Amino acid sequence: QLTIVLCDKEGHLCLTINGLITRVMTEEAEPNRSPGHLMLTPVWERIQYNSEQKANSSKHPVVIIGQKADKKTAFVAQQYPQAHVLYFDAETTIKGIMAKFKPIDMTELIWCMPELPVSLVTDDALISDQEQTVMAMFKVIKALLLLDYGPKELKWTIVTVRAQQIHPPHEPIQPNLSALYGLAGSLANEYPGWLIRLLDLEEGDNFQPLTNIQSLPHKTLAYREEAWYHQRLIQIEQTVVPKAPYKKGGLYVVIGGAGGIGEVWSEHVIRHYQARVIWIGRREEDEAIRTKINRLATIGPAPKYITADASNKQSLEKAYQQIKQKYGEIQGVIHSAIVLRDQALVKMDEETFREALTAKVNVSVRMAQVFADESLDFVLFFSSIQSFATAAGQSNYATGCNFKDAFALAMEREWSCPVKIMNWGYWGSVGAVAEEKYQNKMTQAGIGSIEGPEGMAALDFLLSHPLPQLAYIHTLRPWQEQKKETTEILSIFQEEIIPCMDSLLSTVPKLGEKEGKAVMEIIHRMDQVQPPLLVKLLWSQLQKAGWFQDEQGSLTDLTRGLQPNYGRWMEETATLFEEYKYLSREDQVYSVVANSVDNKASWQEWHHFKRIWSAELAIHSHLTLIETALENIPDILIGKVTATDILFPNSSIELVEGIYKQNAIADYYNQNLAAILVNYLQQRQLHQNNKPVRILEIGAGTGGSTEEILKQIKPYAEIIDEYAYTDISKAFLLSAEKYFGDWNKRINYRLFDVTKPPLEDQRMELGKYDVVIASNVLHATPVLRETLRNTKALLKKNGLLLLTETTARTLFNHFTFGLLDGWWLYEDGILRIPGGPH
Repeated sequence: QLTIVLCDKEGHLCLTINGLITRVMTEEAEPNRSPGHLMLTPVWERIQYNSEQKANSSKHPVVIIGQKADKKTAFVAQQYPQAHVLYFDAETTIKGIMAKFKPIDMTELIWCMPELPVSLVTDDALISDQEQTVMAMFKVIKALLLLDYGPKELKWTIVTVRAQQIHPPHEPIQPNLSALYGLAGSLANEYPGWLIRLLDLEEGDNFQPLTNIQSLPHKTLAYREEAWYHQRLIQIEQTVVPKAPYKKGGLYVVIGGAGGIGEVWSEHVIRHYQARVIWIGRREEDEAIRTKINRLATIGPAPKYITADASNKQSLEKAYQQIKQKYGEIQGVIHSAIVLRDQALVKMDEETFREALTAKVNVSVRMAQVFADESLDFVLFFSSIQSFATAAGQSNYATGCNFKDAFALAMEREWSCPVKIMNWGYWGSVGAVAEEKYQNKMTQAGIGSIEGPEGMAALDFLLSHPLPQLAYIHTLRPWQEQKKETTEILSIFQEEIIPCMDSLLSTVPKLGEKEGKAVMEIIHRMDQVQPPLLVKLLWSQLQKAGWFQDEQGSLTDLTRGLQPNYGRWMEETATLFEEYKYLSREDQVYSVVANSVDNKASWQEWHHFKRIWSAELAIHSHLTLIETALENIPDILIGKVTATDILFPNSSIELVEGIYKQNAIADYYNQNLAAILVNYLQQRQLHQNNKPVRILEIGAGTGGSTEEILKQIKPYAEIIDEYAYTDISKAFLLSAEKYFGDWNKRINYRLFDVTKPPLEDQRMELGKYDVVIASNVLHATPVLRETLRNTKALLKKNGLLLLTETTARTLFNHFTFGLLDGWWLYEDGILRIPGGPH
């Protein structure tokens, strides 16, 4: 899909063609649509959500479940005055729950799960808490099924706090709540008429996200940084052979090691690393186990089997002491225990549900308790794709897997060694489901069997890369066809970190003290003249145009007369006026406290200072731009003219060009940015023998940074394979091409929008660039996390991002670039400096 923009030689827009699509007809599948072995990793992404949307109220009473002292429950109850509020505790039986539900004819159930105390991974509370959460939910489900709700339509909303980790690895997570997500997922798949919404909040008393619950989609959502996130799986493309993650002759303990996958893993490390392997299992060593041990003894050290119940702390501790006394230091611990008791929820009893859950919950906690003081290279959890698929009939297994995954993420935060999660797909030749009926079922579903060599290669990849979690599946049909969603490929490239990286960081050019002080003085004098002339001039301009003339008014009413995109701008302007004592505010109500300002006198004062500043500070371009903006602000705000037409008259960059170069401020930062790049290139020459370097600049715009960079890196032109000059504006590219030319046939001009994934219609090669430069550009994007993810995708592994950004709120920016739409694009205001996008 192409966008064609036709401009004349001056850069004026003549013609635009949007959405031109051509396709080469071929029977070859696109690479990311091919069936086969797929590696996937979960990520959380923001969703677009209109909080003003109104939802239809329930025709029947709403039931709210919670705890009496829980603030979430009280808040939700206020939103539903007619609701029935029920309180359960861990001791309430299924019959007791049925008695409370029986008199109520409901179509909607809202359950505020308790906000449990934060537990370490070694706390017994992670086991006992399941009675208040997942076991309580299991009993409610059984009660509703016994009351014949199964065939009926029923809406569920389950509210948790910190049950998900949205921004790993440092964000806390509560595994004692996470198991609920597996049970809820399987429940939704068993009963399509039960629409289930899972909402995860941050800590604290901010329950505003629950104000209009019914308008939210029925899916799993997490609220962070004033926005809703949802999870999806991103495909990982392996392009290199991973390094060996194991030690030769290392000692590894596998809980559940005598099972199918445990045996495959043991064979892998014994064959290739002569590893010593200890299996821990519940059952006594029998003939089947001895047969496995004897087979593996033919290729290396035979595994040792220890009988112990890993869900029992004393039993596992005894096994650990036995290992330490006989073998010494342990390199790694693997959780491979599994109990499969597949059954529909309507038939499943409490004992069957608990048995599968215990194999995940209790064993995980006991493993952390017993091995807490061991200096390990890694901890590895074998989990399942059911953490995401949550299939019907596997509610107990999916519940345990969700706990296990969350537990591993919590352990990663607390432990000093890497903690990894492998969510295995279907193994058809070994393990608990190596039966013909399962094989036929999986084949019909388009799922193939994972076999040993490819499975262990994927595991080696996980252990040798920074990803905490990987899912590995074998598909017989294209991935998009099965998931019915677009799957972006995230490629991980192997570009060894250059030995000079520490040297590069330690020898970053120091900002010149004299020059730095001079620049800071210019910025200070522009922004801090007392009384602030710029604020006074803006006040007089707005008063002259009819704003802020009444003694009292409402900002809400005032902004209604503006173009829709200037609401945020006026809010920040009112904050400035309050700061400089022109008005006082109580929320949206303001009172004018300053006398009227003579507009003509203000402009005379401005021209006086402008002459002084132009002479003393050499910032003529800044003064010209801000003067032009101030003169036209009233007309811009009401839409009589656009800010773009004022700041870029006739599509020219003449007014803004001087802001980015040939002035003390811009030159100071551009020179330092270029000096760091030069240092990098010098180190590359020393350590990588003139290996070609590829550089990409995002939002290069007027070329202010580019000009200084190209000047300083000219001596290294021979090792630069490509310099990609990118921007979202064709006019900027045309101007730059005219100015810089082909720079020895190395510069490449192309459109690129960093707010969009590089692969989506932009055809940017992932992992291609050694250096990405972004000078004062990344802030003007809606979501910084997504912007940085797209930026990172362009870099090779261990690539270098050179970033320049304003880190302070300035009047100059607000009065000029703050008038442009891009300045207020941001949706993640909680991450920004108040009053702007930085």
